[in-house]
Amino acid sequence: MAWAKRLHARSLALKRRRQGQGGEGEAATLNTLGLALMEKGEYEAAMREYERALAIYRATGGETSENYSMVLNNM
Repeated sequence: MAWAKRLHARSLALKRRRQGQGGEGEAATLNTLGLALMEKGEYEAAMREYERALAIYRATGGETSENYSMVLNNM
């Protein structure tokens, strides 16, 4: 799992550099990291990443957006 966290950290850094902090690409990566953490049984850590993704999607597309509901579904 350590390698997955490192890859997600690199992905987040790249997306933040290209899109700025709080972009939808960042939210997508956070959602994917949440999925990986859930798969490993790290539920609290997964929920933190999902919450971060939800905050971005709420700010960029609102609570009625498809991406927002996708994260809720993953939770």
